[in-house]
Amino acid sequence: NLPYNDRRWLVNWLGNGGPDSDDGVYFEVMNWRGKLLAIKGLKQTIIGAYHERYEYILGETRFCLVPKGLGYWTHRLYEVLRAGCIPVILSDHVVLPFQGIA
Repeated sequence: NLPYNDRRWLVNWLGNGGPDSDDGVYFEVMNWRGKLLAIKGLKQTIIGAYHERYEYILGETRFCLVPKGLGYWTHRLYEVLRAGCIPVILSDHVVLPFQGIA
């Protein structure tokens, strides 16, 4: 992982999805993704579909956006933590690891 001052990107979200959820969650996910596309092209921001160098790009980013997945959690949270990227969770419904343990 690069030191934060050496990271190329300020904000990142790369991903895609499909309508494989029938509980209404897909529509919430697509709502976030539409909003993320609105900031595409801003300076030091990379927003788009999954990229073959996804892990490398995470390691070059300071803040990684983590919208809700199709379930109650998303693997993206763990990927961004592993890359040393600061996660920005974009959901009120994500179940965090160890939530409720005091």
